Amino acid sequence: MTRSPFVPRALCTAALLLALACGGPPLALEVLTYNVWLIPSARDRAERAPLIATAFGDADAIILSEVFDADGATEITNAATRRGYHATSVLGHDVIPRCEVRLGPLALRAPVALNGGVMIVSRTPIRKTESLYFGREACTGEDCCAAKGALYAQVDLPRGRVLHLFGAHLQNPDPMIGADAKESRTKQLHMLRRFMDRVLENEERGPVLVGGDLNVPREELEEALTILRVPLNVAMSGGPSWGRNNSYSEDDEGEGLRLDYVLPTNDYDPPREAENITGSARGRIDASRGLLGLRSEERDVDLSDHHPVVGRFRW
Repeated sequence: MTRSPFVPRALCTAALLLALACGGPPLALEVLTYNVWLIPSARDRAERAPLIATAFGDADAIILSEVFDADGATEITNAATRRGYHATSVLGHDVIPRCEVRLGPLALRAPVALNGGVMIVSRTPIRKTESLYFGREACTGEDCCAAKGALYAQVDLPRGRVLHLFGAHLQNPDPMIGADAKESRTKQLHMLRRFMDRVLENEERGPVLVGGDLNVPREELEEALTILRVPLNVAMSGGPSWGRNNSYSEDDEGEGLRLDYVLPTNDYDPPREAENITGSARGRIDASRGLLGLRSEERDVDLSDHHPVVGRFRW
């Protein structure tokens, strides 16, 4: 920026610090992402779902994934509404994918009513949404049995500005069936970036954040950030978002993995501060036990097999 010789340096500096008059008003955003593990085989999902909204904290917006259970989605939406939030429908709620399993020369196909699992929640009104489905050309294993993809929400911000928020759930890195998980995930990353370009082409400028359960392990992170056009200086703290200190994790004693992110892209001015912080969300549930489910037991549990991750940004 060229400074006018008629504007004293001290005055311009003060304006930058107090109101950023030399470059635009300041903005701070807190966006949470949380894989809530509401899949058909998940334990205690009916008891956990009503408590999910307690993890929202003071977030301006929330990206949820694995909201596969219709009753769970209703519970979350109702709880969010009571707290003054606005919620989208779940990605693919009206889509029924067809799952195919091959046994030698035979192909078995059956409809599987799994939606895409992604939902976006916002404190301020949501102007519009758009959906992307990865489809069979960019999935492997059991992931092909869900309408997985990405959900875009254009969210109102103060002073007439907008937030462009993209939530996604990418290919599981360790499918029970199938192979080439990384290849599928890379295809999905490119599809997601093209979707972002198309959506943003004719929209007004505003912060652009992409997040969700991206399933990107550490060794793939730099490549993923490059594809999505994310600055490489996002601070990461708080440890893994899956696999450590979790009452439902299958790998509680292991190193754990950071799989969930909220990331700024270079489609907008770079934030002065950008950090992802892994947190914790727990609650007390009353779960039935015993052969006939007649005995009730109150337990303190995590609300998912993932931990929530909050992205904090300042411009």
